[in-house]
Amino acid sequence: NTTVTGNSATGSGGGIFNNSNSSVRINGSSVANNTASSEGGGIYNSGTVRFNATSTVSGNSTPQCVGVACPIIPPLCIPTLVAPTEGTLMDNGRLDGTDSIVWDFDWSDCAEATEYHLYVRNADASVPEVDVIAFDMSSYQYTCAGCYIPDSNLLDWRWKVRVKIDGDWSAWSEVWTFDVEPVDTD
Repeated sequence: NTTVTGNSATGSGGGIFNNSNSSVRINGSSVANNTASSEGGGIYNSGTVRFNATSTVSGNSTPQCVGVACPIIPPLCIPTLVAPTEGTLMDNGRLDGTDSIVWDFDWSDCAEATEYHLYVRNADASVPEVDVIAFDMSSYQYTCAGCYIPDSNLLDWRWKVRVKIDGDWSAWSEVWTFDVEPVDTD
C-alpha cells in the first residue's frame, strides 16, 4: 500500500514512469496530484499497469496515464455472492454417520477467471471447514460423507470468495453468514 502524490516531472510520468515495457501492479495504493510537463501526469507507461479495486488514480495533470495499456486496465472482478443467502439454515449430518453434510455455494461469474478461492469457517474456529482453490466454476458443492457439525458449532458460519485473473487475486467478496441445522435433522 503506497501513496504516490505531489510529485512533478519535467518530462513524462510525474507519479510513475515505466519505460521498460514491464508489468506494473499497483495494489491498495493511490496515485494522485502529480504533474508532468510533457505527458502522463500520474503515470507514463510502456508496459502494462493493473490496479486492484482498492487503488485510485485521480487529480493528476492531464492526461493522467499515457502509453501502452492506457487507460489503466480496470480493477479485477470481485465475485458477488448468490447462495447460500444471509441467514440460510444449511444441512448437517447424523451422529450414526448414515447421512452426509452437503453444502452448495454459488457466486457470480467473473470473465477470464482462471481460479476461484472459497473460504468457509465457523466464527469460533481456528481453521476453516472449506478452503479450496484451483477450480474455474462459479459454484462449489462441499460434501463430507458421514460427518456432522456438533451442536456447539451450529451458529455463525461465514463464507467468502475471491477470483484469480491473469495471475492476480482479487479482493475478497463481502462475507455472508449461515447457520447449520441440528444434528440428526434429516
